[in-house]
Amino acid sequence: MRLHNPQIVIAEASEYSAEALALYKQLGEVQLFLSPDEIGFEDAIAISNVLVVRLAKVWNAASLAQAHHLQYIVTPTTGLDHIDIAYCETRNIKILSLQGETHFLDNIPSTAEHTWALLMASMKRLVPATADVLQGVWNRNDWKGNNLQGKSIGIIGLGRVGRQVARFATAFGMRWLAYDINEEQLRNEAVQPVPLIELLQQSDVISIHIPGTGNDNFLSAELLQHCKPGSVLINTSRGNVWNEEAVAGLIEQGLIAAVATDVIHDELNGHLTKSPLWQLAQHNNRVLITPHIAGATYESMAATEIFMAKKLQQALLQ
Repeated sequence: MRLHNPQIVIAEASEYSAEALALYKQLGEVQLFLSPDEIGFEDAIAISNVLVVRLAKVWNAASLAQAHHLQYIVTPTTGLDHIDIAYCETRNIKILSLQGETHFLDNIPSTAEHTWALLMASMKRLVPATADVLQGVWNRNDWKGNNLQGKSIGIIGLGRVGRQVARFATAFGMRWLAYDINEEQLRNEAVQPVPLIELLQQSDVISIHIPGTGNDNFLSAELLQHCKPGSVLINTSRGNVWNEEAVAGLIEQGLIAAVATDVIHDELNGHLTKSPLWQLAQHNNRVLITPHIAGATYESMAATEIFMAKKLQQALLQ
């Protein structure tokens, strides 16, 4: 879709890649905002042809109502739960994202690294141990952890991130199991397919790497009952893929050892404090929550921002 000198609005420009910004400025007139709530944003989006976003807001009929000339939304993400895809289709707004960019994404390690950080923090009790020391307590017996070597990790979703996590597991001497609805993914990794219930029953650590779209309540309350007693649950995918109330219940009942998540259901709608996991974390140090920062490293964000600027450039030339 050819556009001559398009109006480009970057909605969350804080610490944006200088190289990506330079590319956008070569393509058209660029306006930068630190937040879509900033004064002047509504006027800017009303004349914009291209909207460049991150994850601060849900882009739907309400938030795009004034964007009468919008033709592209550019998002440096694989997940699209922050964009109303059906609405954009009715408006003929094209979404440019990282979905399907497998070759490029294979070199982006941030989400897998964060997964491993959550895993290590949970297994070694790092966060509560550190908090205890800050209170003036020095008691190593209160914070005994577990070795990773010899443990089993079950990876749900053996895509890019799942494969990277599997490599980390191998380096730490862990046995890994995998479940994926795409059997080709499993064949490519030369691993025997494992039924999901069997994976839950056998895994000391369960790590979730499936897309949010189409996977609401994938790990239902019924399925979660099959988790191995004393296991650890890790989620760096999306908050809608599991039943948060059921996960919180497993912790409260002492059926699993810990949960660590980078995502919360309805996190984009400002419902953080309504989350059963957030509520449980207020008094239970076996729940660890980070604010969807798995992909938020300087290196990975810069790389994806540059890639998406180039992707828009290619789209405008077609």
